[in-house]
Amino acid sequence: SHTVYPGVTSSVYLYLPHGAEEAESVNLMICLDGLEYTGEKVRATTVLDNLVHAGEIPMTVGLFHNPGETGPGYPIYGGSTNRAVEYD
Repeated sequence: SHTVYPGVTSSVYLYLPHGAEEAESVNLMICLDGLEYTGEKVRATTVLDNLVHAGEIPMTVGLFHNPGETGPGYPIYGGSTNRAVEYD
């Protein structure tokens, strides 16, 4: 992101369910607006654990990305975050 959006810092979280490190292969699920998915609204890490444990999906790790909190944004819309710039 330092090359594409100089001076903009974003957060990335990787969630490895129990057993992921020993698995032969894993799937990858990517969630933009990562904290929304790991928080109380969705609880994606708990959902992944439950689905993998029940055998309803193969071993899947989660990558949760949050857009830059500051950046060029779209001032015309009154925004100062980098979310629209990164995701649209």
